[in-house]
Amino acid sequence: MSTKMYFIILLMFGFFVISRQGKRIRGLKHSKQSRNTEEVPNRGIAIITLHDVAAARISLTHMNKLRLLTSMRSWYNNSRKINR
Repeated sequence: MSTKMYFIILLMFGFFVISRQGKRIRGLKHSKQSRNTEEVPNRGIAIITLHDVAAARISLTHMNKLRLLTSMRSWYNNSRKINR
């Protein structure tokens, strides 16, 4: 039960990440980091998180969960830097 809820939340978060990409890319043009970041890597991050959700669902190993959490944490920190 708890793992099922966990993965549902992660999947919803992954789709939320993808839906926010457009807004983030538009906001990047006015920020200081606009030269360093491009549109493609931002979308790639969202796809990687979704892929990690699927991988963690297939095999509930510790490494997959850890990789998933680290990728999501790095995305969250990057988005906070950009939106600040």
